[in-house]
Amino acid sequence: MVDGYLSFFRRSHLRLEFPIVDSAIFQATINIAYGSGRDLGSLSDTEIAAAKASVMAFLSVVSTLESERRPTAVRVDAHAAALNAQHFLQSVIPPSMTTLQTALMLVG
Repeated sequence: MVDGYLSFFRRSHLRLEFPIVDSAIFQATINIAYGSGRDLGSLSDTEIAAAKASVMAFLSVVSTLESERRPTAVRVDAHAAALNAQHFLQSVIPPSMTTLQTALMLVG
């Protein structure tokens, strides 16, 4: 499913209008998020959680944007994916006002 959304993103104008991922780098992120135990031996739990948060956030954003362009397309529950991304992100970065301020500054 993730590969399908990445393929859709690569083919669509979304990649130009909303450049949120680099396809090659994001493929590595997908591999980390869904890799097997022996493939991930050198990675920390934090790195794996960050990759999973990234994939869930990607699914949330792209499924929302895709549904605006193709209302009949089968899509991911964007809200559930966003909640999953938040869950994984809390494993990576302890929630605090400082963390929130930092994230918001980086987005802007």
